[in-house]
Amino acid sequence: MRSSSTSGPGGSADGSVIQESSVRAHMEFLASDAMNGRGSGTRDEWIAVTYVASHLRRLGLEPMGDNGGYIQTISMERPELSAPPVLTIGSRKFTHGAEITVGAMGAATVSGAVVKHTKGTPAARGAAVVTPAAAEVATELAAASLILTKTGGCGPQRGPAAALPR
Repeated sequence: MRSSSTSGPGGSADGSVIQESSVRAHMEFLASDAMNGRGSGTRDEWIAVTYVASHLRRLGLEPMGDNGGYIQTISMERPELSAPPVLTIGSRKFTHGAEITVGAMGAATVSGAVVKHTKGTPAARGAAVVTPAAAEVATELAAASLILTKTGGCGPQRGPAAALPR
């Protein structure tokens, strides 16, 4: 077995030794804020995929992607809203980007109970959930059909405050 000082970043040159520090270094890069969440179809996802592909090539693994490479391109449909979502409760209307921020929507039209989220409690399936910080409790909100926060309440903005949700 080679010593780590003469081996590549993943352990030995033939890839037979995996070192915790190497795995941690790759994970830290791929999960870092610099990758902006690696959303599907984004430039950051392409950077992450290219990074992983280059390491697969270095390890000598058989390519199974497009054109004999390590990356496979697929087509994805991404529905986009044509106008900001509006929440109507009785006669009151709240518009995304003005009075509320819609963090996520499960469908173009959502109807159901509006409930305040209590940290530590999973959201009911199909509920419209009001929460001050959706990013901190994302797994608890997975069943919700609509996630609402106070404008600017979703944590750091990665785009314009009134950008439409996906």
